[in-house]
Order: sequence, then C-alpha cells, then structure tokens
Amino acid sequence: MDETPRKKRKYGNRPREDKSSLSIPKCPFCDQAFEKPSSIWGEFTEFTGGRCDCGAAYICDETGKNLGETLMDALVLLCDNDWDRALSLVPGEEYEEDTISYDPMRHKIKRSFRDRMRGKLIFVKLKK
Repeated sequence: MDETPRKKRKYGNRPREDKSSLSIPKCPFCDQAFEKPSSIWGEFTEFTGGRCDCGAAYICDETGKNLGETLMDALVLLCDNDWDRALSLVPGEEYEEDTISYDPMRHKIKRSFRDRMRGKLIFVKLKK
C-alpha cells in the first residue's frame, strides 16, 4: 500500500462563532438587544412588555395563545394609551409587526426547532 500522508482538511480561516450570541433577544427592526419585558400598567389592564430604542413597542404573551389581545396591547402601548388611534391604525400601511418565539424565564429567543418555547413577543413599529 501507498504510505502517502493524508492531507488535513481545512474548514476555513474564520474563528468559530459564539453560539450564545445567537439566542440574545434582538429587536427585529433595528437588530439591537432589548431589555427583558417588565410589568406595565395600561388604562384597563396590566401587561408585560417594553420599548426599544428604535421606537418599537413589544409585548410578551407567555402562553402564545392570546396573540390578538397581545397585538392590541402592543398597539396601545405604541400609541401612548390612545385606544382610538390604536384601533384606527391600518396594518402594513401605518405600522409593521413581527412575532418571535421567546422564553420569558431565561430571556432567550428560539433559534432551532428543538427548542420548545410557547411564549411569543410581538413587536410593533409605526411607519414613517
């Protein structure tokens, strides 16, 4: 048999990516990390959410089953508790929305199908 040395496989010159940074929650509109949602008292209810530096509002639905109510809470938060304005906004024309899977206990987002997270974060941002 031929005793020639095997060539080592080269997988590239890039350093390995830190996988912990993949689950850091970031705003879908500005790609900046945001704070963990906190309790906010609205005019009628209490909800868990916050605001991003880019002007987006986000609300957490821990069960993932009340997305309609969560979207309405996010719109009201975005409109500074003005229910009439929040109800009159037209989706796609006056505001953008995005939903991500979220674990409120660990403050992490879902990146793979193996993660079983029921919580959802709804982000809403007014268009200019």
